[in-house]
Amino acid sequence: GDAPPAPPGPPRDVNGRYVAAGAIDGGFGRMTTCVRWSPAGDVLAIGSCDATAKLFKEVDGAWTRCASLEDHDEGVNDVTWASDETCVVTASDDKTAKLWDAATGRCAATFSGHESYVFGCALNPANTLVATCSFDETVKLWDPRVARAVLTLDAHSEPVTAVAFN
Repeated sequence: GDAPPAPPGPPRDVNGRYVAAGAIDGGFGRMTTCVRWSPAGDVLAIGSCDATAKLFKEVDGAWTRCASLEDHDEGVNDVTWASDETCVVTASDDKTAKLWDAATGRCAATFSGHESYVFGCALNPANTLVATCSFDETVKLWDPRVARAVLTLDAHSEPVTAVAFN
């Protein structure tokens, strides 16, 4: 019989994991720090130590830049997608996280309040909360509509390097 149709997005290996065909020349000035597929698996967000993140899509077998996210003052440590793919959040050594319009690359909000590097970021599934974690030993929850921290968890005694919603 016929094989089932391939799922949408980039090619997958026999175990269903995404595999990128070919190399991506992102034009970054320094090393790449993080890579995240969009929820649909068709756009890659890549962050760099050069204080930028860029979005790439495969078009006719070649990786094409969709947007450049260029408003951080220091390196980007993490990047995450909204579940509806309308926006991206980045975390940076400049002690901020930023919310970006994924279609235009415009910075829509800056989350300021950490006292050290922001190492991780996450959006909840409803896209109503942003979580950040920092070397300042805190996790902060933010309201993305007003870019204000609504909760700070300071129960850690070491830097917090990852954050996620379940």
